[in-house]
Amino acid sequence: MKHIQSVSELTDKYDAFILDLWGVIHDGKVAYPGVVECLQKLKDAGKKLILLSNAPRRAKVVVEAMQGMGIGRELYDEILTSGEAAYQVLSKKIHPTNNQQLTTNNLSYLYLGLEKDRQIIKDLGYVEVEDAKQASFALVSHSTYDHQPMEEIQPFLNACSANNLPMICINPDLEVVRQTGERVACAGLIAAEYERMQGQVMYFGKPHKMVYEQCFSMLEGIDRKRVVAVGDSPRTDIAGANRMGIDSMLITGGVLAAEVGTPDNTAYLQKTESVLSQSGTHVKYVCDRFIWS
Repeated sequence: MKHIQSVSELTDKYDAFILDLWGVIHDGKVAYPGVVECLQKLKDAGKKLILLSNAPRRAKVVVEAMQGMGIGRELYDEILTSGEAAYQVLSKKIHPTNNQQLTTNNLSYLYLGLEKDRQIIKDLGYVEVEDAKQASFALVSHSTYDHQPMEEIQPFLNACSANNLPMICINPDLEVVRQTGERVACAGLIAAEYERMQGQVMYFGKPHKMVYEQCFSMLEGIDRKRVVAVGDSPRTDIAGANRMGIDSMLITGGVLAAEVGTPDNTAYLQKTESVLSQSGTHVKYVCDRFIWS
């Protein structure tokens, strides 16, 4: 593991970058300082930039949100979200957990998540229901509101379990962190609890193989040895890169900031190594922020 000061140190080594969003590019509300400049410098250097996010919404929605943060569409080549990946699979009307053809009789589902993501598959002909007995699966994008206690979510999980519903989780993250230090739990935490209850879960997003294969198809002609993944989560971003056999860089200023500190701390690298060891992952590079210089 090598500590680097900025992304500019990697330009001679890689032709393509697969970039996480929350924790690397923005914190859900605003872009991190220096990010726009870094993206522009990479584009100017002829690098291919793929944004890969566990956002539980369509890619076009995330594009619009980032434009509002000053991150223009011209700053990257492609974007893939976990919500988009789920949408594309469900559009085929093939059940993702058992590969069975769905019919008009089994297009019903329970939904758990924020109101803004509720419509993600409505235009595909699926019907949201409130009774688990009428549902074919559960679609989970988040809790009903940020910081919702698990005891409020438990009745939903109990209903799913009682009716043996498979769960489709469209954000495998356990949590994300804003620049203010606020930690926000994600759908991955809910899915993990359902698995603990012996429920069946199908995940869309990192660290699972399908989204990386889609990224590689966008990078056709580029040797995987010349591709590096950048993220702030060992559990998703780095584990996914390890699974696919590509190099990775861990950004420590996101979800790990409180745990490992900053590079001026003498224990910074030791703490980072410990976090990676605990997660069973490894990285080639570590950097505090996604900056050019």
